[in-house]
Amino acid sequence: FLGAPEIGTFHAICVRILRNELQATPFTKPFVIYDDSDQLSLVKRVFEKIGLDDKAFNPKSMQAAINRLKCDAVEPKDLEPAAHDIFERQLKRVYEEYQKSLFANNALDFGEILCMTYRILRDEPTIRSKYQNRWPYIHVDEYQDTNRAQYLMLCQLAKREFGGRENICVVGDEDQSIYKWRGADIRNILDFESDYPGAK
Repeated sequence: FLGAPEIGTFHAICVRILRNELQATPFTKPFVIYDDSDQLSLVKRVFEKIGLDDKAFNPKSMQAAINRLKCDAVEPKDLEPAAHDIFERQLKRVYEEYQKSLFANNALDFGEILCMTYRILRDEPTIRSKYQNRWPYIHVDEYQDTNRAQYLMLCQLAKREFGGRENICVVGDEDQSIYKWRGADIRNILDFESDYPGAK
């Protein structure tokens, strides 16, 4: 008997994992969650700290760029700006300082909720195994609207190469994907059958 199913959005389930596995996070006490306005305020403080002119670079554009990177689970250290791209070079500086300040404030933003959960499942085999055993069957609705960070997190829980059982059922329609602007990656549903060759 598996017990009652656990149901929630990606963010709600990830927050549950992070609160249960606080020792694997950068935090020593319960974290707070920043909304868009908190996030923008932090970006502006980072601008001041590193001496970046908000007339030359728009803080909202930087915030949006950071959110896009987090949708793809890209960390600051992984960002390799082109030498000729001034915005990307400054983005790397802002993103690095933003992450440090975010964690120093004992906070997560919405993108980091997903990214940190993915990294913990990727880097902590004992924790990953715990949740693979807790959720031997996984069902995802509106799969066409998942982003890369969500996809990578599901791979850690479901794929055999990471110790999963590949008991994963997804529901979605590639023709109804409407959240590209919010980071949705249509490849997640288009590639499902190649990701899970036993799919029916």
